[in-house]
Amino acid sequence: MIVVSEVRASVDPRMRRADEADLRLFFPSEVIATNNLLNFFRSLSKQEPQIINNAADFDRVKDKNILILGGTKYNAPAKQFLQEIRGELFYIPKRLLDNVANLTEHELKVFAGRDAGYPDLTYDFQKEIQPATIILRKGLYAENRAVLLIAGIGQESTLAGVVWLLSRPFSFWIRAGRQCKGFQAMLTCRVLSQYKVSNIQTAFYQELS
Repeated sequence: MIVVSEVRASVDPRMRRADEADLRLFFPSEVIATNNLLNFFRSLSKQEPQIINNAADFDRVKDKNILILGGTKYNAPAKQFLQEIRGELFYIPKRLLDNVANLTEHELKVFAGRDAGYPDLTYDFQKEIQPATIILRKGLYAENRAVLLIAGIGQESTLAGVVWLLSRPFSFWIRAGRQCKGFQAMLTCRVLSQYKVSNIQTAFYQELS
């Protein structure tokens, strides 16, 4: 089950790559990211996961393994999920903090650390460096099921999160399988365009407790 950001028009990430130009008016980076995930699952299991994009559908599939793609601004299930586990996390999107209603959109482009030991990760607009988070949380909604979130500070870093995740070695998943609750990773990337990122680096990784 893949939960994508909700947009104001009909967007089908399962379209052929040649058709992607029609989708670039909306969230092109997330469309490409979703397409990459679908190709991965097709190759791995010969099956195609269902795609949903609203909170009502999310509530109905919580007994399944879920992959949430996108940040809290446009993805209501991402916001709900992060709010439910925020006390367990080392970093959360700044827009989930209290008393941020008067901040500008630029000021909200931050992953806030839980305390001084976890320095904030901020969108560097001058250098076009964006942070993203990847969170695996096991057993939150159903036993033997997990939620995997890939959320960038922008759509481009969400794409970087998918690239990062799909490049993990088998040993990474062996280690994750042994974890009780899961993990949170933070990464940074350089945005080259709406469709391409580079210099993807792991900034933080820690098991949830």
